[in-house]
Amino acid sequence: MGGFSEGSAVRRKWLGGYVREGKRGQMFVIERWLGNNHFHLSTRCRTERAALAELAKFEADPTGYRPGAKGDAGRRLCIITPELIDEYERWQRDTRGTTQSHARDCARYLEQWMHAFAGRDIRRLDLHADIKAALDRWTIAAKGDRKNPRRRESTTGARKSRIVALKGFTAWLRREKGLLKRGEDPTLDLQVPHAEPEKLRRRKAVPFAHVQKLMGVIREDCRDTLMVLANTGLHVSEVRRFAASGELFEPSAEKQKQGARAMLAVKHKTGRLHVVALTTDEALDAAKRIRASGWAPSHSVVWFAMRAACEAAKVPAFNAGVLRHSVATWLHEAGVPLDVISEQLGHRDRRTTADFYRDMGGQAKVLALALPHLKVVR
Repeated sequence: MGGFSEGSAVRRKWLGGYVREGKRGQMFVIERWLGNNHFHLSTRCRTERAALAELAKFEADPTGYRPGAKGDAGRRLCIITPELIDEYERWQRDTRGTTQSHARDCARYLEQWMHAFAGRDIRRLDLHADIKAALDRWTIAAKGDRKNPRRRESTTGARKSRIVALKGFTAWLRREKGLLKRGEDPTLDLQVPHAEPEKLRRRKAVPFAHVQKLMGVIREDCRDTLMVLANTGLHVSEVRRFAASGELFEPSAEKQKQGARAMLAVKHKTGRLHVVALTTDEALDAAKRIRASGWAPSHSVVWFAMRAACEAAKVPAFNAGVLRHSVATWLHEAGVPLDVISEQLGHRDRRTTADFYRDMGGQAKVLALALPHLKVVR
């Protein structure tokens, strides 16, 4: 947006008025006509995030507003401020125990909501006119991005992430901060979109023989990760968290009888603990090496490595996400009950597993003996 100059300073517009840019940097200024009153006040802020918080205080009490005044006006108004976003991010990470990346992603989406609401009181927002309208605008903008097809494909996921971030934040305001009453929360009836299982559109699993071929040709720094993924059905991100702070421990006598060689414990991104059995010596050795090194390859590194290995092994290309579906399918085809598969995949509700694997069923008593025995063959 173009600017204009006045004296030695250059101005450009922002939501509350204009930004004055001079030798000492930029300063956000509020300039508004309210009735017959003209307000022209410096926010004393040099960043837009801080200025938006000051703008919200001004709009709540224009005549009583004092730039930079201390107090809890923003909290009393129950608006999304940079300070609350930072506090919520710390609470997620330090108290709730979510991963740093998940807490950071939520904060990033909350910043988008903060700009969309422009300092308005959450209690005065309308579910349809304000919240859903903002979601629709983001969806339309993403679908219209012709230069970025990946952005168009991830539109549903971004919408879901924005809703999850906002609902989590308002729940925190209610339960932890006491700044919002249940009857004042406009997000209570906001439903989190349920992803359509891809398996309903096409068979996503790959034959075990294809995975076996990959083990002999995949690059060495990804081989241990592939072994653990194929034995547990974990996400790549979970293997990376296991490498950094996970745990291996001896299984109970009952689980040893069922074939478990060791138990692998790793935190889910939400902070809850996920424990799975390692059922082969090869998987256990791979997990030990990963934990000892404290490192595992990123999702993109694994993706490219698997692509190259598929080409070398002359099998149709597949990725780590398909491998997770494959593990679930192998268990199903071996007769493992749905609730056991659900526990293995780390689903909090077995209905999630049922939605994604609607043809699963059957009976089996031993999970460990159901998975094929994957070996490194060169």
